[in-house]
Amino acid sequence: MDPSTLIKIKRYSGSLKNTEDLFNCTEIELDKYIEDYYDAMASWVKKGYQIPESIPDDVEQIIIELTSNIIRSHSVRQDIGIKDYENFDFDEAVNNIFTEDIEKRMKPYAKKNKIHVFTIGG
Repeated sequence: MDPSTLIKIKRYSGSLKNTEDLFNCTEIELDKYIEDYYDAMASWVKKGYQIPESIPDDVEQIIIELTSNIIRSHSVRQDIGIKDYENFDFDEAVNNIFTEDIEKRMKPYAKKNKIHVFTIGG
């Protein structure tokens, strides 16, 4: 991963500060997690949308934001105790990762549904 992309993700997610306190891991370990999350988000976006081989800047920004949202979600989960798990709203967590804003910005890249028309007859 490009070092400037890693820094952008850390800035967006707020993980530049208190890395060991927030995530209970070293900065090197966190960088590896971020790279893994970034790769997963890039793969997910490429599968779900029609993205050119060379990822456009606007889509790159969205992948950075999605990755940052996952990092923030991870940080929140670290603070939730096992007994508090029942109060955790999964749908809200997903909506905080793939926000309505991101969904709207990805609309131009939505895959077109193919409709196959066939006839039965003779």
